[in-house]
Amino acid sequence: MASPLPPLFKPSRPAVPTTPINVIRASGYHIPLKQLSVEAIEDAIDTFTFRFYEERACKHCEFLADRHSETCDDCSAYNGGVALAKREMSAKGNHFLKLPLGNKPKVVKWFKRNHYSLGKVIDRTTQNKPIAPFKFTRKPHDYQLEARNAAIKGKRGVIVSPPRTGKTVMGALIVHKLRQKTLVLAHQREWLNNFRDTFIGSKEEEAFTDIDPSRIGYAKKLADFEKLDIVFATFQQFFSPGGKILWDKVRRMFPVVLIDECQYAPAPESVRLMANLESEYRFGFSGTRERKDMREVLFEHQVGLP
Repeated sequence: MASPLPPLFKPSRPAVPTTPINVIRASGYHIPLKQLSVEAIEDAIDTFTFRFYEERACKHCEFLADRHSETCDDCSAYNGGVALAKREMSAKGNHFLKLPLGNKPKVVKWFKRNHYSLGKVIDRTTQNKPIAPFKFTRKPHDYQLEARNAAIKGKRGVIVSPPRTGKTVMGALIVHKLRQKTLVLAHQREWLNNFRDTFIGSKEEEAFTDIDPSRIGYAKKLADFEKLDIVFATFQQFFSPGGKILWDKVRRMFPVVLIDECQYAPAPESVRLMANLESEYRFGFSGTRERKDMREVLFEHQVGLP
């Protein structure tokens, strides 16, 4: 059941709107609530809520045709749901419906189904924080260059590439081309080390770039995030109360965000972090798109479809 609307707020109920609705693109698509009907809002909550089940148990259930129902809520085969559409209030007190950025075609279909049309998209993502140029000192493969070009053209998405095909090289190529302040996120420091070694090298690996090592590194304090051009951080460091405060200060700081092994990102806290990013460019890297629990839809709707 959809959560109640903000207190004292009464949305209009246009039968068939005659003008397109302008939206703000920041951490998501922000749509003024006052321009939407109650039915459209409820449909958005339902459309962008993803529920997960033990399919082996569900396929034998006599209530399968009615899924999702109240019967499912009390069933051990139901693994819960995640709502990616939310009501939010701006600092000025304006109410918005926020839809995830990663699947624009689905957003457009929702508009049409509810007799609206998507008007002007006002882009308020974090942009234009250039960094000093650096050179690529090793020759990349053609397919790595093709992946870079396709990613930059789409601005968001998941780059799916098998192990040992150089996903970190593709990420470095993206940063080299865009020349913008960049945040690299992952669930394990080891994966971040691979990204770092691609940029500046290690005892075992020759560097792919000539970037000054002082411009790149791990960040713990706000000053680190502000100082470095390319910042490495784990999701976990933003889970604590203090980490949440830090995240609120840095999430608007980076025009480019790279998420390594993003198939591990659908945990609730990780989804929350991705949902609040305001970067113009966001890219996930993964060796495999599918997960056994089918939660890949969560990072795809936050980061972008592959």
